[in-house]
Amino acid sequence: MEIPSDDVVEIVSFDLAEQSKILIDKNIDLLQKCQNEARTQTTSDANDVVRGDVYQSILNVYKDFFVSVMIHSDGIPLYKSKNCNAWPILGAVLKLPPYSRTRDDNTLILSLWIGKQKPNFNIIFEKLSK
Repeated sequence: MEIPSDDVVEIVSFDLAEQSKILIDKNIDLLQKCQNEARTQTTSDANDVVRGDVYQSILNVYKDFFVSVMIHSDGIPLYKSKNCNAWPILGAVLKLPPYSRTRDDNTLILSLWIGKQKPNFNIIFEKLSK
């Protein structure tokens, strides 16, 4: 995928495999407990993705332990005088309970997009998948 040179200053990718390993090793008991609880719940709860109907249908298909990540980003301006923004691309492990999912030490830093335009997630996902 082509990146126009005048649009993007830099794309930095971080080691997702290593970050994931550290996060899973640190939280394995909690992750397994939350997955087991999610599998046995009897009512849907729209306030949390893991307790929603769509996620429950995924749990019914995939019986083994797995980790799912919600990817999110928000841009911040780098300079007042230039149209240049930084967009950290972050991941939250959905199997963690909400109070733990959003902690800094449980956040995956996937990539950093710095440029004049919003991130092109096709480019970011292509880089992350390598």
